[in-house]
Amino acid sequence: VTEWLDAARISGPDKVIRSLMPRHRQYAQLRSMLAGYRAIAQRGGWPGVPAGETLKPGMQDPRVLSLRDNLTGRGYDAIDGGDAPDVYDEDLELAVRHFQRRHGLEVDGAVGPATLAALNVSAEERVRQIIVNLERWRWLPEDLGRRYVLVNQAFFFLEIVEDGQVTDYRRVIVGKPYHKSPMFSDTIRFTEFNPTWTVPQSIARSEMLPKLRSDPGYLARNDMVLYRDGNPVNPYAVDWASVSSHRFPYRIVQQPGSKNALGRVKFMFPNRFSVYLHDTPSRNLFSRTGRAFSHGCIRVENPLEFAARLLGPDQGLSE
Repeated sequence: VTEWLDAARISGPDKVIRSLMPRHRQYAQLRSMLAGYRAIAQRGGWPGVPAGETLKPGMQDPRVLSLRDNLTGRGYDAIDGGDAPDVYDEDLELAVRHFQRRHGLEVDGAVGPATLAALNVSAEERVRQIIVNLERWRWLPEDLGRRYVLVNQAFFFLEIVEDGQVTDYRRVIVGKPYHKSPMFSDTIRFTEFNPTWTVPQSIARSEMLPKLRSDPGYLARNDMVLYRDGNPVNPYAVDWASVSSHRFPYRIVQQPGSKNALGRVKFMFPNRFSVYLHDTPSRNLFSRTGRAFSHGCIRVENPLEFAARLLGPDQGLSE
């Protein structure tokens, strides 16, 4: 503290405070966005769009007027609609598609429930969200290193950054709203190909136990082995009715293969959250716009390609 006070006397408090700000490019981008949204909020923000049926291009609806006013308040122009402002025309559709793309929504040009909800978030609430995310950037290390992987949970994408440049960019699946992926930073220490998956006890107790009570064969069909005290156990020999979520003395391990929940590869950075990057057999989910489907871990699209980019021949990885 004394050093900061001395520096403030010499250089001035503004310069000292600026020196304490995170130097990440995303932090600078958020600060710029904050200034823009604050200016919009001070002008009164934007009006809400009333609820109703999904608005689609070509429709005529009084709510189209509110949609135009909402987007105009955000800074979109050339969308006044001319002589037919209540008709959902092509210019308005282009503005809606741009809005959807910026907010991580399905870019279909239709104002359905998800797009309507995003449109009706006020400017003041957006300001508060940006402030919260600026604070979150302060939790990360000041220097992420020359080369790092960044997962943008809100946008469901991952980047490899080298010397300040994004060299790889791909879709990811993150934690469900009630199993959110935590925010933290750690070092990727090793990669495991064709991994086994030790089912977390929370999943075994809450999700698998009900299935095993009615069908012990569930384990074999999914290439899973049941263990107790390190020894394999025949699931048909267990009285599952007497096993409870509070007393579950077993460990379930899924073997490598096409059904394995981790897929063909996982990227490990041991941490207190037991969260890591990995493949998935449910690759169809990457085509979804909102990709919050996991229990907290990050599923990576085209993980072998990602491994090649991440590790490369210098790390002993070859075709």
